[in-house]
Amino acid sequence: MLEVLDSRKLDIHLYNPYQSESVNILNNDYPLAANFSAGYGLWLSENQLDGVGYLNLITRQPEERLPKLFMLEPYDPNKRVLIMLHGLASSPATWVNLTNDILNDDKLRDNYQVWQIFYPTNLPILENRYQIQRLIDSTYQQTDPTGQNLASKNSVIISHSMGAVIARMMLSDENLVDDLDNLDDQNILSNSEKRKVRDALKASFGEAQLQERFKLQTLPQVDTAVFLSAPFRGTDYADRWFTRALRRVVYLPVGLVKTVTENLATIATKGDLADNPLGALYLQNGASQLSDKSSFIQLTKDLAINDRITYHSIIANNDADITKGLAEMQPGGARIDLSQAIEEDARGEAISTSENADSDNTKLTDESLVAAVTIDENISQALTERLSDGIVPYTSAHLDGAASETVINGGHSIQENPQTILTLRRILHQQLNQ
Repeated sequence: MLEVLDSRKLDIHLYNPYQSESVNILNNDYPLAANFSAGYGLWLSENQLDGVGYLNLITRQPEERLPKLFMLEPYDPNKRVLIMLHGLASSPATWVNLTNDILNDDKLRDNYQVWQIFYPTNLPILENRYQIQRLIDSTYQQTDPTGQNLASKNSVIISHSMGAVIARMMLSDENLVDDLDNLDDQNILSNSEKRKVRDALKASFGEAQLQERFKLQTLPQVDTAVFLSAPFRGTDYADRWFTRALRRVVYLPVGLVKTVTENLATIATKGDLADNPLGALYLQNGASQLSDKSSFIQLTKDLAINDRITYHSIIANNDADITKGLAEMQPGGARIDLSQAIEEDARGEAISTSENADSDNTKLTDESLVAAVTIDENISQALTERLSDGIVPYTSAHLDGAASETVINGGHSIQENPQTILTLRRILHQQLNQ
C-alpha cells in the first residue's frame, strides 16, 4: 500500500460499459459498475428539450425546421433499432421513463439501441411524415448501405399521439392521391377548382416531390409497432373553444406558407385557402389537422397497415370504474392488476398474478386497483363510447387487427405511466423471443 501511495504514476483506463462488464487486475476479474442513463439525463438537462418542443409549436419561423434523429449510443450493427416518436408540442424528453427502464433492463439494453426523433409539430402532418421518413431512411442507408446488419432488421417503432399518426403512415403502402376526391363531401370545390388546387400543389413541390409526400411506403427495416393514445380518427378536443384559441398561435413556417400560397392564391375558391379540403392538407398546422373534422383525418383515417407489420395498441381511459368493469368482462380475467405483486417469468417478462387464475377467482374486489386491461374480445358500442383519455376517445385510437390492445387507467400522457412501461417491456421481450 505504501508503495502505491509513494508512486507518482497514475494510470487511467476507460471502459465502454456496453462492451465491458468486468476488468482484470493482477489476474483477478472485478465487475464494473455502470450508470447507463447518466449521459442521457445530462443530454436532456443541457438541451432543455421540453421547452424547445413548445417553442417549435408556437414560434413563427422563417423556414421549416427539419426533424432530427438522436442515437443514444454509438451505432451498433448487432442491435435492433428502437425508434421513438413523440407527440404534439413534445420532445424526446417524453420518453425519459421508458428509456431509463430499457437502459436498466439487461436483456433489452443488450439487444436494442434507441433512436429518438425530434420534429417540429407545427408542420402539416403530411410534410412531417415525409421529412421524418426521409431522415430515418438516410440514417439506415448511412449506417448500413447493404442492409445486411442485424440493426437493419426487426426494428420497432414506439409512438405517442401525433407521432403514432405519423408512424402508421410510415407503415402503409397506400397512395393518398387516389383518395383526394373523397375530401369534397360537401361539394365545397368544383371539379375544375379541385384540379387547379392539385396542379398548384404540384407546382409548389414539383410533381416527383409531391408524389413522395402522398405515396406512402412502408419502412422495410421495421416489423413491429406500438401506438400509444393515437388519434387515428381525430379528436373533437381540437375544436373546443380553448383549443381553437391556442391553435391560432401555432404558426406554419413562413417559407412553406409562401411556397404553397403563391401557387394557390390565384385560384378562385370559396373561403380561406386553409379551409378548402385540398389546400388544408398543406395550409393547416399539425394541431389543427388532429381535429376529427379536418381534411387530413378524412384522408388518412382508414389507412391500411402493411400485412407484415405486427402492431399493438395501448389506449388510455381516465375513468377507473370503467376500466375495472372492463376487466371483469374479459374472459379468464385477463388483466394486469398493480394492487397485486408483479412476478417475473423465466424470460424476465412482467406477468399478471391473476393471468392463469380460474374464472371463479377472477372477480375483482372493491379494493382492487386495475391499472390495465388486455382486451381479448370486442367491446360493446355502449362501452366504447364512454372510453376516453380525456382527449382521444377509444373509437379513434382503436385499430382492427392489432396483435394486442391494452387499456391503461390514466390520461392522455400514458407514455409516462408505469403500467405502460411494463406493457412495453413485455412487448419488447416477446419480440426478442419470436
